[in-house]
Amino acid sequence: MKSFAAFAAVMIVAPAFAGLESGPKVGSDVAPFEVKDVTGKFKGTEVCYRCKLGDAPVVAIFAREINDKVEKACKELNAQMTTNKELKGFFVYISEDEKAESQLREIAKKNELKVLPLTVFKGKAGPDTYSINEKAGVTVVAWKDGTVKMTKAYEPGKFCDQCCKGAVLVFVKEHVKGEKAGG
Repeated sequence: MKSFAAFAAVMIVAPAFAGLESGPKVGSDVAPFEVKDVTGKFKGTEVCYRCKLGDAPVVAIFAREINDKVEKACKELNAQMTTNKELKGFFVYISEDEKAESQLREIAKKNELKVLPLTVFKGKAGPDTYSINEKAGVTVVAWKDGTVKMTKAYEPGKFCDQCCKGAVLVFVKEHVKGEKAGG
């Protein structure tokens, strides 16, 4: 197992884009919103994962792009959720592309994502109260007890799966009981 310090160092070396703000502010309440569940427990339906997951520690990845690094981040979050049963999460693809759902099904199959639900939010802006910046390719938001604890934003093409991994591990260490941050 790699040391926690190594993961923290990754976050410092390749941080989220410093000038880009996206997602709800740390300390704010997490509002409900609906997505189309493509691969999760509620597959094929509109669902509010924010509502379903209640006050659990949650990591949500909002993306307007899908590439190898985004897929690796999903795979890592899936692994963390498998290791840490208290940790919850979901992936939100912000897209109007009619092929979005089939893309997500392929990604889930290829990466063996059994725990992390992949979902689609139809539209360009993302959920109303989440302030997902239109210039953000990926926004990672983590919350616990209905309060935002972390938000990281990345320009299109600048997302770093290792940065996301480090951010998730920091969140797990600080907010998940009996954390088992694997790596």
